[in-house]
Amino acid sequence: MDAIPAWLLVALSAVGEALLVFVVVWRLRASRIRRRSSTALSLYPGGSSAIEEALGGLLPLPLARFAAAELLLWWYLARWICRRPVPAGSYSYHRRSPLGPLLIVVALTTPVELLLLELLLPWNRVRWLLAIAAVYGVVWVFGLYASMTQLQHRVEERGVRIRYGLLNEAFVPYAAITEIKVERVRATGMTEGLRVDGEEHSARMNVGSRTDITFVLAAPISIRTLRGSTPPVTRFSLAADDPENLVEDLRARMAAAAAETRGSPLSPT
Repeated sequence: MDAIPAWLLVALSAVGEALLVFVVVWRLRASRIRRRSSTALSLYPGGSSAIEEALGGLLPLPLARFAAAELLLWWYLARWICRRPVPAGSYSYHRRSPLGPLLIVVALTTPVELLLLELLLPWNRVRWLLAIAAVYGVVWVFGLYASMTQLQHRVEERGVRIRYGLLNEAFVPYAAITEIKVERVRATGMTEGLRVDGEEHSARMNVGSRTDITFVLAAPISIRTLRGSTPPVTRFSLAADDPENLVEDLRARMAAAAAETRGSPLSPT
């Protein structure tokens, strides 16, 4: 039996993704979940929860979360390729991520891997499986990096939304922040992504093995992950490409929110 060309493997993968998208859209329509505008398709914020809800009737919750992440991965990859703008009030954090250099390595080595599989393995089914796994890995590496560029930290009306691509997200109300400061802390070893210390009720969202901003919170928050929510934390550190401006913006908004809270019970004289 002849080997399946690499382009056909990619096409079959795309067809599978399209079928999954169709199922999700059908479920979304059946559940009467609507977007208020076309920009809401970018899923800022809460779109993953809507997709998880739609898939919840078809799959167990852990699989629903993973399927939602799979769909979002393709969405953000398309936005990144098309250079779609991010919403106002966004602050990037991806520039020192090791995923950036990894993209170049993956793009250069994957064609070589596929060629070696074709030349060295005599078993067709094994070649197909390994080729599909290689292509799938490439899509995830590019898609995860794309989600980091599109899902940035975002300063909103009532709080700040903190993200690590499509893997992690937390919303911190301004009223819950007691202290915020620029504090560059390097992690021990090569540490990337979210790390939670349950005993100290703290979390770190490292990028390039470093965080740049530390929050001290009056009220605990939980962080959404693909496996669910983390234990509540009262101290949170994150990475940012421009931590000084982000902290300045947050302090200004915190002051405005505090002034609004103090002034709301007062009636005009």
